[in-house]
Amino acid sequence: MKKFVLATVLLLVTVMGSLAFAYHEYLTIQENPTLGSYLADLEGKSLYIFTNDVAGDGNSACYGGCAGAWPPFLVGSADIQGHDDFLGELSVITRTDGTLQLAYNGMPLYYFAGDTKAGDITGHEVGGVWFLASYKTAEASLPTTDAYVGY
Repeated sequence: MKKFVLATVLLLVTVMGSLAFAYHEYLTIQENPTLGSYLADLEGKSLYIFTNDVAGDGNSACYGGCAGAWPPFLVGSADIQGHDDFLGELSVITRTDGTLQLAYNGMPLYYFAGDTKAGDITGHEVGGVWFLASYKTAEASLPTTDAYVGY
């Protein structure tokens, strides 16, 4: 009986760790042993913030070639419903082409074209301005940087 309980607990921990927690209809919370909790889409693809964006201003600073390398996380509706167990604020910004982009704590969310599968985090710290969207209660992880290295 103890082996069964232990096996069940290990299975649950494995499933919970690999599937993460879907706290919202758009996002999951993933874990990285070094970087901690971060946001991903429902398929587990990592989401990023761009420190050249200004939290809460409702705009994206990433268009053209930038958006080719860092595609925005688009949603179909501006009506975003929160969940009590999801920490932080989700909102939607309208891009210049009229598409809707999801934002977390005022920061627009992006994918990285260099990530090829769920769990890839190769866009973290690119150019000193792209970072995984940390799952935190106050605001998305915004490292302090004065330098813009590019995208």
